[in-house]
Amino acid sequence: MLDRALFAARRFGLDIGFWLGSWKLSIVLMVLAALYYLLLVIWAGSSPPHVVRNIASLLPYWLLYLLLLVNTGTCLWRRLAILKRDLRPGPAYRDCPPAWTVALTENVGWDQAHRTLKRAGYRVRKGSPIGVRGRWSALGTYLFHGSFFVVALGFLLTLALRTETTLRVAEGETLTGDPSGLQFEVRKITPEFWRDELLFTKLEANLGWADGGRSTTRINRPVMVGPASFLRLSGFGYAPRYELLDLGGSIVDSAWVKMNLFPPGLRDWFRAEGYPHRFYVTVVPDAEEWDGGFRSASLNLDDPVFDLEVVRGHAALGQASLRTGESFEFEGLAMRIAEMRYWGEFALVRDPGVLPLFVGFALGLVGLVLRLPGKRSEVEFRTAPARILGWGEPVGGLEDGG
Repeated sequence: MLDRALFAARRFGLDIGFWLGSWKLSIVLMVLAALYYLLLVIWAGSSPPHVVRNIASLLPYWLLYLLLLVNTGTCLWRRLAILKRDLRPGPAYRDCPPAWTVALTENVGWDQAHRTLKRAGYRVRKGSPIGVRGRWSALGTYLFHGSFFVVALGFLLTLALRTETTLRVAEGETLTGDPSGLQFEVRKITPEFWRDELLFTKLEANLGWADGGRSTTRINRPVMVGPASFLRLSGFGYAPRYELLDLGGSIVDSAWVKMNLFPPGLRDWFRAEGYPHRFYVTVVPDAEEWDGGFRSASLNLDDPVFDLEVVRGHAALGQASLRTGESFEFEGLAMRIAEMRYWGEFALVRDPGVLPLFVGFALGLVGLVLRLPGKRSEVEFRTAPARILGWGEPVGGLEDGG
């Protein structure tokens, strides 16, 4: 009874191994993957992006990916003996009869046959009648399919360990003391708008680094700051420098404040340290007079006007529209915006899955290149009569040898 159970378990193990590594299962899984992604495309046309992302992360999709990896790994494992045979520098198919033969004319000698084989892509050792072509082709298959596991590792590392930190740095400001250890200066931020609409034709930041280097980052072109880290510009805004004065005209407080004032029309506020007042600001970036007030002629920060309102507690102390350098007086003090700069919102992304993904795609590309010559092929030149015996995949061009 025990013998029967052990035999059944061994047979089941052999059957399941054969089934998991079969080409039929590969076809079923690829067709199933195509149907799954077709359904995703259909859902994408009628559902928000976050809904489609949630669907793509459900158990059926993860199970499909797992089965594809198991099928690929089992297939590669079962073909290790074939790989070892195909990578031999010498004859590998001599235990089988020739698969094809090319007849040559009787006057063909060794030297002419060798030249013919080399022209056809065969590697022929000096003094040997045997030629080998596509020796590394089988390794290309392993590299290409093995790259799937490296890419899967990269995706898992990205899902588990990817972090993104948001940094706000104004023009002329140097980022120091950040927990990430990154240090850089924002030298200039350049936004360009399409027809004065809220569409960027260019948004870039010129950066200076502690070692004296310079670089430029954009929304769609990040700067690599480490082997698995990059910095990209993800947004921008206005940073005014206020000056709080007493009635004698002396500056009692001044600071840069990064405010959410873009796009024009947004309202934000700040406090001066040690004072109970709140200062609400709206910016008209390129102001022109219109209907008793101001409107923006463009989105460029050329001649801004600041709509300032001062509030203490629940009491509104007044408001005014001010140009740069003009002040508004309240309760024995005066507030003015001395200058305005852009600030940039930078996303520092640390993604340990980037390197495995890059290595996986590189291995897959190398595997495809190794597969270009075709499968392994062997030939042997023989005389009396002159002919070429071939094993493996036939290659054209040998007919010209005689």
